[in-house]
Amino acid sequence: MTRTKNNSTRKHAVVVLSAALLVLLGGAPAALSAEGADEAPAILESTARHRQVARMVTRFVERAHFARARVDDELSAAILDDYMRSLDPGKHYFLASDVVYFARYRSGLDDVLRSGELDAVFDIFRLYRLRAQQNLGYAIAALDQEPNFAIDEVYYFDREDLPWIETSAEMQDLWRRRVKNDALSLMLADKTWDEAAEILRKRYQRLLKRINELDSDDVFENFMNTFAHTLDPHSSYLSPRQSEEYRI
Repeated sequence: MTRTKNNSTRKHAVVVLSAALLVLLGGAPAALSAEGADEAPAILESTARHRQVARMVTRFVERAHFARARVDDELSAAILDDYMRSLDPGKHYFLASDVVYFARYRSGLDDVLRSGELDAVFDIFRLYRLRAQQNLGYAIAALDQEPNFAIDEVYYFDREDLPWIETSAEMQDLWRRRVKNDALSLMLADKTWDEAAEILRKRYQRLLKRINELDSDDVFENFMNTFAHTLDPHSSYLSPRQSEEYRI
């Protein structure tokens, strides 16, 4: 019975290792319907396949990955930092209080990978999506009024080395400056304010739509890819869809 189950598992999950690539095939990805693009964001939760793949990849990493990394509390802390960075590299979404909240997972993501219980991973992503909805919604609304370009202000687009923003009011001010900076860039390219506002409205709406369209498979794939990159910058996790493209 065990042998039959193991053979069945192998049909749905194949692991390939090279010096630069970690590939895991885990069954067919869920399709996104054409109507789904305009519907409310999907409910995000892990599946039995996600849990099984997480456990398999963790065992594989410790036994066969060339780095032979220990999946322990120290690696867990690095994974958490890299996961937050993958979601919010410019620190335009998470607040400092969010980062403090995520600290509860700092020493536990190794246990998450071993058990396959991925609630923490999805909890972090849900808050990221909420912050994106809030801030992009604010940015879109800010386009209803032309900024005061006579005020001398500074906007730092690359915030990777800057501290996390403390308050919602400070976050809104950051996005106000971002909208002003984006509009100014377009107006320096001979766009009127109305033209720039329309371009930016569509740009922000597209970004928000892409985030809202991400499903549970996308969340899982991003986290597992973060895990692989934390082990080694040349290792990657490929979803079933991506692995098929790689083979082609």
